[in-house]
Amino acid sequence: MEMHGAPAERITQSMGFISSRSYFSRTNITRGELGILRYLDQCGTSSPSVLAEKFNVTTSRIANTLKPLEKKGYVRRDVNPDDHRGIIVTITPEGRVYGKERYQEAIAEVERRLSVLSSSERERLACLVEKLANGIADRDVIDAGLDRMP
Repeated sequence: MEMHGAPAERITQSMGFISSRSYFSRTNITRGELGILRYLDQCGTSSPSVLAEKFNVTTSRIANTLKPLEKKGYVRRDVNPDDHRGIIVTITPEGRVYGKERYQEAIAEVERRLSVLSSSERERLACLVEKLANGIADRDVIDAGLDRMP
């Protein structure tokens, strides 16, 4: 598969191709669901508003992502005992196991896909992707005006 055009165009085309064949396109868990399970596995509980902030999405998007997880028994939503207007989201033991298993499968899939690269190419790619992610995060902070002290 040969790509033509400027780097941004080639990257866009390649990422679209890769995404269409990703682990998430063939499983019954979304990237958002797995992200929430991983986050809750690390911190135990959270509120929908904290999850929305963490994943940079709306609270309604979080609610829509939590619904199937709750239906499958992977998370629980309870009224916050300290503030009866709020909700606390908790990962269940089943959700913890399911999330860890799906995460390991996703990592194994990426490792399998990266096998076409040499060890040094994989390391270089990891560094470039991390640099890109950090640059995007930094740009988001600047665009939001959070880089300026009050």
